[in-house]
Amino acid sequence: MSAWGKGFCLMPNYRIPNNTNNDANGAWKMNAVQRARAGGEWVDPYVPPPQSVQGWVSRYSGWASGNLSTYPANNMVNANSVYPQNGQFDAVTWTCTSHDWTLQTVQMGHGRNVGGSFYFRVTVFASSSYNTTTPVIDSGNQSMSMGYNNNVTNSVGLPTAPGWGESTLVLSQNQPYTIAINYWANAVAQPGYYYSGNGYGNAILQPSATITTTGAGGSTTITSNWQITSASGTNTYPYQSGPITASNYNGPIGLLKVLVHL
Repeated sequence: MSAWGKGFCLMPNYRIPNNTNNDANGAWKMNAVQRARAGGEWVDPYVPPPQSVQGWVSRYSGWASGNLSTYPANNMVNANSVYPQNGQFDAVTWTCTSHDWTLQTVQMGHGRNVGGSFYFRVTVFASSSYNTTTPVIDSGNQSMSMGYNNNVTNSVGLPTAPGWGESTLVLSQNQPYTIAINYWANAVAQPGYYYSGNGYGNAILQPSATITTTGAGGSTTITSNWQITSASGTNTYPYQSGPITASNYNGPIGLLKVLVHL
């Protein structure tokens, strides 16, 4: 009598997939899949490489653009300074011409010769102008006790969300964004700013940044391209007087910490 006649069913010889042989032979029932996973024989789940990279983009040759591990804000290149007053502000327009992106921090010089209290608010307008639309990013009023260095100073990254946080908003490729620092009280500190051609570097009007980020699924490298222009807008309080130092060639807002998205 055949095997069929005795009540037996000939089952296919299913092959257990694993990390070196991941082609399962035939359909697997859920309980068989669970047993294979529990026994460490199942293929590891696919983990994609990072979908964004985190690092720095600079519009000044005194800082290097690139990976987060290279912290260019420590460079001593801010050779000029001011005492920001209530109602003054700085603003510069940035456009990423290659990718969507997220703005996390904005460069401002530490105190030059004088440190102390510093009062600021970071806002971003989805426009080439300041104070003409509602900001898409607003850190709220913030403050810090600013350190100082003699003559030439380094920089600090100002937050883009309340509570010294970082914005998570995805900004669009080819859309101009005007980044502004509003000074909402008279500063005690004398924060520095870079000045193009001062012997410490020169402005870069079309910077690029090659950034690599590694995750569980591998590494991702993105080269992003940018366009820098001076900002214009409506000068009414709290953007009453300015930009006081910032232009496409000078000022703060010279270095951004960013996520660049695939």
